[in-house]
Amino acid sequence: MKSKKKIILISIILIVAILVFYPFSKNAPIKYVERATGEIKIEKVADEKWLVWLYNNPVGKLSLNTLVKRKFISSFYGDMMDSPKSIKKIEPFVKSYNIDLNETEKQKFVSFNDFFIRKLKPDARKIDRDSTIIISPGDGKILAYSNVSNQDFIVKGCKFNVEKFLRHKLLVKKYLNGSIIILRLSPFSFSCFGKHFSINKNKWRLLFSFAYCC
Repeated sequence: MKSKKKIILISIILIVAILVFYPFSKNAPIKYVERATGEIKIEKVADEKWLVWLYNNPVGKLSLNTLVKRKFISSFYGDMMDSPKSIKKIEPFVKSYNIDLNETEKQKFVSFNDFFIRKLKPDARKIDRDSTIIISPGDGKILAYSNVSNQDFIVKGCKFNVEKFLRHKLLVKKYLNGSIIILRLSPFSFSCFGKHFSINKNKWRLLFSFAYCC
């Protein structure tokens, strides 16, 4: 009887181990157009192997939905990156993603998060003052949909349409045949945004009251 239980236990361990290292296909490379040159480039993804495992491996998917997306995980990792010990991560990160620290107001940081929210020099980003030009509020990859009524769009891995995204009948009617521009930040993007035009703060609307890193 004991030997039978032992066999069952070993079998379960083997099955879990196989699932953890289950072979999975790699994601297709993320291609984007470099606006300055028109050249098609492949984006270098931070921690790509880890992300591929999370989204393609059965055990990874399970941990993604039950653990990784939870706020306490983001908070725990954020506290680690606030620690002075995290400084050692800055130099390899800068080299790996070709980050130009000459653009920043300072080159020495007290933690990785201090580096992550680094301020740029006033002339680091040229602003086109032409009223017919739309200025991106931040660094990142831009995806545009000319008419959101014709197709769904994806934000943070979630699929939306106009009704699901706005959740407001009057707004849905107003923007039903409108366009949408999605700015996607990468870990190596300058993670602050600028306001280059007048905004009526009374017209801001909170669409979602939760957030997580994925």
